[in-house]
Amino acid sequence: MANFETPDLAFSSKEGYGEDSGLAVYVTQAIDATVKWDDIAWLKKITSLPVVVKGVLT
Repeated sequence: MANFETPDLAFSSKEGYGEDSGLAVYVTQAIDATVKWDDIAWLKKITSLPVVVKGVLT
């Protein structure tokens, strides 16, 4: 989405992302791809909801 802009967000800098859209930059910066098993254990402790973990091997 070329018209998606993120001017008021703390991590809205598109610097270093080339011609990627604002939405692509936002998603890239908002998602932490370094989830560890300790993070899953913490999540299970703070919620009564079922926790499902899906991974992708590369």
